[in-house]
Amino acid sequence: MPTFIQTRPEDTEVQLSLLTVMDCVVHHDPAVTVQVVWYHNSVPIDPDATSRVNLLPSGSLEITQARRSDKGAYECVVTSVAGDDRASATLTILGEELTVDFWQKNILKVCMFLFVFLFFLHFKPNPVFCIFLKKASKL
Repeated sequence: MPTFIQTRPEDTEVQLSLLTVMDCVVHHDPAVTVQVVWYHNSVPIDPDATSRVNLLPSGSLEITQARRSDKGAYECVVTSVAGDDRASATLTILGEELTVDFWQKNILKVCMFLFVFLFFLHFKPNPVFCIFLKKASKL
């Protein structure tokens, strides 16, 4: 029985910080030893090097807490005495990282949201508070 990739990886989009799985389900004779190696942008992935990346028993690659640095080309390479196979796909990361710069750029929007929200809760928010936060974000 030949060894081949039964379920191939597909181009995938994932939201920043979420989990994704790149498929690479291998069909093979159970008596044959199969090696599955994943590459990210042509560099071999060592699943033992990070707790965010796991090689699943099926051969698929699980990436938890997706980061911007995870985007790019992925290739699954399967080797055995009964045959070799390879398949590739692209991973795209969606969304913005919530960095200090993000909060500084969006502090006024956050304040306006809070102002409206509190207003509708019948509080009397002080707009000076938002001005204070905007100035403090520049420190």
